[in-house]
Amino acid sequence: MSNSRHSIFISRQSTFKISLTAILFFSATYLSIAQIQQRDSLIEVYKTLQDGADKINSLVHLSEWYKEADFTKATSLADQAVNLAGSLGDERLWALTLTHRAMLYWENGEYKSSIQLNGQSIKLREHHGDSAGVADNFFSIAMNYYYSADYSDAIKFFTKALDSYRALGNRRQEAEALKRIGFVYHWMGDYPNAIPHLVEYSRVRNEFEGYIGRTANLGSTSPYFDNKEYYQLELEMQLSAKEELATVGDREKLLLTLLNIADTYKELGQPAEALEYHKEAVKLSRDLGRFPNLNYLGNAYRSVGKIDSAIAIHQFYLENGIGKRNAIDLMWTRFLLGQDYFQAGNFDLALRYYYDGLKITVAMGNKLDVVINLLRIADAHVANGELTVAKSRCEESLSLAKKIKVFPRLKDGYLKLSKIESQLGNYDEAYRLMERYRVVSDSLTEGEASLQLARTQVQYDLDKRIADIENLKQEAEIKQARIEKRDWMIGGFVIIILLVVLLAWSSYRRYKQKEKANEILTEQKRQIEVLLAEIHHRVKNNLQVISSLLSIQSDELKSKSARMAVLEGQSRVQAMGLIHENIYKAENFAHIKMAGYISKLTDSLLLSFGLHKQVTVSVECDPVAVDVDTAIPLGLIINELFTNSLKHAFKNIENPRINLNLKIDRNQLLLEVSDNGRGYLIKSDKDSFGLKLVRELTNQLGGSIEFAGESGFQTTVRITKFKLAA
Repeated sequence: MSNSRHSIFISRQSTFKISLTAILFFSATYLSIAQIQQRDSLIEVYKTLQDGADKINSLVHLSEWYKEADFTKATSLADQAVNLAGSLGDERLWALTLTHRAMLYWENGEYKSSIQLNGQSIKLREHHGDSAGVADNFFSIAMNYYYSADYSDAIKFFTKALDSYRALGNRRQEAEALKRIGFVYHWMGDYPNAIPHLVEYSRVRNEFEGYIGRTANLGSTSPYFDNKEYYQLELEMQLSAKEELATVGDREKLLLTLLNIADTYKELGQPAEALEYHKEAVKLSRDLGRFPNLNYLGNAYRSVGKIDSAIAIHQFYLENGIGKRNAIDLMWTRFLLGQDYFQAGNFDLALRYYYDGLKITVAMGNKLDVVINLLRIADAHVANGELTVAKSRCEESLSLAKKIKVFPRLKDGYLKLSKIESQLGNYDEAYRLMERYRVVSDSLTEGEASLQLARTQVQYDLDKRIADIENLKQEAEIKQARIEKRDWMIGGFVIIILLVVLLAWSSYRRYKQKEKANEILTEQKRQIEVLLAEIHHRVKNNLQVISSLLSIQSDELKSKSARMAVLEGQSRVQAMGLIHENIYKAENFAHIKMAGYISKLTDSLLLSFGLHKQVTVSVECDPVAVDVDTAIPLGLIINELFTNSLKHAFKNIENPRINLNLKIDRNQLLLEVSDNGRGYLIKSDKDSFGLKLVRELTNQLGGSIEFAGESGFQTTVRITKFKLAA
């Protein structure tokens, strides 16, 4: 990025940051006056209370209020509540305060402390028979293990919570536990166990309408719910809940619903609509007297391509959120800033924020996020040209992924590391890693394929739910018509199921056939590329052997003219060898970038003649890439003309210079080689092998050649038969 463009970028970012600061300031001082008064009222009431249950409940209430506005203050109030409840010996209140403090530890990424306090709360609640409270503690412990990627313990405690919620008849929390268990199995790549839990979650979830709390969209975590109809139905329910909550004035639930709507629009591929709801959520959050979570808003701006706005928002949130938001939020802000700067092409700043976030993540023990973000860091190092460092980060990610058994991320790591090894020239290691990638990928693909069949069942559930809603609307008007329609629909559903099953089977079969064909084509392409690289490598090596033999032979020749002829032959062999070297080192085996090739060729010839310090060479070359059939004769022409100047041009010439230009001139490839030497009489040497070779190669390329030798010597070659890179 040029200095001017960089200045414009900083200016726009600064302007947006100032505007954002002003908006948040005025919204905080004007829109949240009522909430500030409510807080002050709570504080005044708290001050008048004697030590006891009312004061403890007041502390917990205040801590909940401060959690979204001043997280440090919230934790301080929670600690006071725990200490007061413990000193009074009220075990029920003590369990309540321990659970609340454990929740704050979890939100701040302090998982061990959260698990410990939840364990203490379970003992107290079991003593008093508080089954609902124990179930919530089980769920909280499971969430700590889930975020620290201790998946076996996470499943253990989610299952305990699930059993407890079922015994209590708490269907909403039962759905949440089912979903989380499905999530854990998904991250482990265990789809056979993920499927039944996610199917059951969908069924239980469909029992509820309206507000359901903050959701986590499944489309971002599993191919199971990737159809648009699912999210369209979710959106309709969420918009209905929004209207209902706005009517009754429940702004706390309305805030979460706005965030749900924004997430659903994102899953539906409508980022502009998602951005508008995130803006509305930020405004409402300030209206409630909170410091809003701007990570969502910044992401929404990035989704619509406004990178400078995303950077300004995330930077503002990081600078002003310390103490007000929990550590996990601000950790993610650092990673999001890394993504912002990566997308903006500023890889140094991207790495700075990635590493800041990684340090916090490692300290928290959030192992899955460590795995994922090490791969992001590797991408930034690759983009920055630091392949060795990128390789180390990939290896660290793979090591941890193996340890916690997150096979989908293991697959990503093998693929990324294989590409890096290939770029480093370690082709054997790259191939070995690619084979590991294929093994893991095939294993996961087999599990994911069965998800396609499970989706037909979910689709049936969704269709049935829509039909049931329509039936209920008509039931009040005409009961008999509803019964008759139900009978018709039962028959229709049987047909639909049969059609869906047939369609799913047909689609699945075509999918597997296409997938197998693609795998075969991909493998064939890879084998061809490896073979081509090996062929060019061997040709280059063989030409190098020939060149070495010619060099040895020239040393044994006593005739200067014979030795010179052998050296000229050697230079021609080297010219062809450079072509093949450039091919097998490049990603594209079909074309040669002439600029790099010409520089290497001229350097090699100068060294061969021992003139690399005496002769100045100027190369001007358009960004031309040609095919091999053009590159070899063109390279030999350049070799002959350049060698000709080195041999004949500079006897008793001060400051010898050779100019070499290659450019596209309309539909021709124009090559000009000139020197400031003593000139050269073409007629006197018209039968030389070198000039015959140049003419023959020029004719081969459908070109023409012109010589001028009055002041110095200049050769112009115009080529018409050539192929450029696409």
